[in-house]
Amino acid sequence: MQLILTQYLEQSTDTIERRVATAVPSALNAAADRIDAVATAPRGEARPHGVVLRGVDVLDGAEVDWNGEAGLTTVRVRVPWTVADGSCGHKLLAANRFAQVFSTETGA
Repeated sequence: MQLILTQYLEQSTDTIERRVATAVPSALNAAADRIDAVATAPRGEARPHGVVLRGVDVLDGAEVDWNGEAGLTTVRVRVPWTVADGSCGHKLLAANRFAQVFSTETGA
């Protein structure tokens, strides 16, 4: 099962790809701060039109991808989810904060 957060940005995929190297660590740090967790070398491992998140335990292995056309890009954050993840809400809070900061920094 996955939690999927979707944003639509008025940016080209090229612009997002140029900004992803700084946006991912910043967004992971913000997510860690949101749940009082530690971010250890927050980063994204590149893959075509996306990254796999590393460095914040609760979001480790989550995937971010983007696809766009005509200046409108869809950004999806896919977070592995289990029934137990809903019990304390930390993963949802962290994922939400990550997606918010990532979209702000790549879409600005």
